[in-house]
Amino acid sequence: MSQVLTQSEFKYAEENPDGSWLIRYGVVPVGHTFGGEKIVTFGSSLFPERPTLQQVLKSLLRYVEAFPDDEAVAKSIMNTRLKEYFY
Repeated sequence: MSQVLTQSEFKYAEENPDGSWLIRYGVVPVGHTFGGEKIVTFGSSLFPERPTLQQVLKSLLRYVEAFPDDEAVAKSIMNTRLKEYFY
């Protein structure tokens, strides 16, 4: 499921208070707020515990496979810097 956040609110990896982890990817700009801040949409995966980089990569690949005809999604995943997931 895609979601929307402003660029300043967006984090690639975030630990939740219950110890689960939210991993976000497939970032695509979709516009700007009235104040001029960039708005992005993205996909995400929730992991019950801190995921390994291999688990994050599998999640990225599944997301691309879910949208085979969407060039914006494929391009955003291809341009993902994996260092963003080293938390």
